[in-house]
Amino acid sequence: MSIEFSAWEARYLSLSELEYELRIRKLKPKSYHASKVKALDRAVAREVPVCIDPKYSLVTEIEAIEASLTSITTAIIELDEQVSADDVDVRRIKSRLVHITQRIERFPPKPAADGEQIVEEKKETWLANYLELESDLLEKVAINAKDLSSRTSSLLQPSVNAVKGVPVYK
Repeated sequence: MSIEFSAWEARYLSLSELEYELRIRKLKPKSYHASKVKALDRAVAREVPVCIDPKYSLVTEIEAIEASLTSITTAIIELDEQVSADDVDVRRIKSRLVHITQRIERFPPKPAADGEQIVEEKKETWLANYLELESDLLEKVAINAKDLSSRTSSLLQPSVNAVKGVPVYK
């Protein structure tokens, strides 16, 4: 079981991630966070084409991806022990993981031959890091789901469907 695009929710992205997603779709909504989220949700629903980021810089893109991976790692470490798959923090992490994988896949190669190899090595490292983070998140959620289900099942009395004789007094 892996995290799919359906787990992506624009409202859970950080501000820089949200602005990046809008920028690559050539959208400039109002400065309110809510209007940015609505615009991005509609753009994704309508499948607005994605273009190359006009503010693209190899150095800033590398820094942004590494900063996102670091903050996602921190968020996974800080998850509570009793977290469910529907928890807001888990949904936020899933959305950010989907965003970062798409951002890595859209990462354009550097034109020079040496630069292209460096970029490919970075992409491989980032994707391996992503898979590790996804695994950590799914383990944490799955372990807690098992713990919670065993706790609740042991507290409930078993239900038995058996006919019981009822004494009739005359």
